[in-house]
Parts: sequence; structure tokens; C-alpha cells
Amino acid sequence: MIQIALTGHLGADAEMRKVGEQDVAGLRVAAKVGYGDRAVTVWWDVDVWGPPGAWAAELRRGEAVTVMGEMTARTYTPRDGGEERTAYGVRASSVVRHAGREDTAAGRSARQQRQPAPAPAPRPPARQQQQRSPSRARGGQEDW
Repeated sequence: MIQIALTGHLGADAEMRKVGEQDVAGLRVAAKVGYGDRAVTVWWDVDVWGPPGAWAAELRRGEAVTVMGEMTARTYTPRDGGEERTAYGVRASSVVRHAGREDTAAGRSARQQRQPAPAPAPRPPARQQQQRSPSRARGGQEDW
């Protein structure tokens, strides 16, 4: 068994289905691998079973999530009759939703409804430096 943790964004709303008596939420998670010009997006099929699956059904496209669970693999033959391929996925033991993302539909509508921010408060005047007394400048005693 290979345990995996990945963080990414949902490519579509969660899809609910029933397998026997259990609820299963299906998620498509896009995770970036690498950085800069070498960054590649890897898509993961995630299944969330049982009560966590019912909660995961509320997840929407664009939301940031971290998924932890067991890595799965399945082989398939493409419809066009090409070579057999392997698809990897995760049977999630936990899913964590991260704080809002401005690019989601909910984030856009909330941003459009927001009132303009109030003007910043004026800055207090800069502190003026005290001038040294002439006697201190010459090395004498302070006469403040």
C-alpha cells in the first residue's frame, strides 16, 4: 500500500454516486509538479467513501484541497484501440478544504458585490529629532 498526500485544485464539482449502501464522492484534482518552465499539471481521480464522501460532495470547481489516502492504479485500453494504459488515483482517507480561492464563481460574485475600501487613515507627522545642545556637541555636559 502506498500512502500519498497531494494538494491541488478541483477541476470540476464533486460527483456523488452510491456503491451498495455507501456514498462515494468522485473528485478530479489538478496538482502541479515541478516549478517554472518545467511545471506540469498532473490530474488525479480521487474517491472519498462513506461519511467523508457526503461532506466532500459540497466541494466545487476551483477550490483548493489537500487529499491524503491510498494510491490506486487501474489499467484500461483507450477507445481508439491504442496500447493499454494505467490511470492512477487516490482512495482518500481525508480531504481538507483550504480557505477560499478568489477565482471561483463564489469568489468572483463576492468580489463584485464588495464596496470600495475606505481611504487609508492619514499618517501621523514624522517625529522630529531633538537637536543637541551646543555644550554636548563640544563634549561638555548635558544642559537639557
